[in-house]
Amino acid sequence: NQSTGIYSEPCDTDVVIPQYIVVNVDSTHKKIVPITGIAASAFGGTTITTVYLNSGITEIPDGAFEGCSALTGVDLSNVTNIGSSAFESAFELTNITFSNSLTEIGERAFYDVDTLISELEQACKA
Repeated sequence: NQSTGIYSEPCDTDVVIPQYIVVNVDSTHKKIVPITGIAASAFGGTTITTVYLNSGITEIPDGAFEGCSALTGVDLSNVTNIGSSAFESAFELTNITFSNSLTEIGERAFYDVDTLISELEQACKA
């Protein structure tokens, strides 16, 4: 969505969400728009494998990557809030980096991500 700075376009297998995009205002003018978020369910059910977020994205909304069964890695080092079902059924997700500032993980955020859940349980026991 060009007017709000919210990224909502599904892509190929490696997704890079840039810091900014350039938008044509008219035939002679362009505008630089910062990307500050991801739309809910933006990538849901797609075949993406890796996600690279810009440092300005601090929230993963509900269902953003739900059903991305091929997703293997995402760096959430700047994310403070993960919405409900954000990564639900992302079965292959094993390479994930969390922020030290993470304050909220929504209900079912990692439901059916058994490998990751197992690793988190082991880390909590240590």
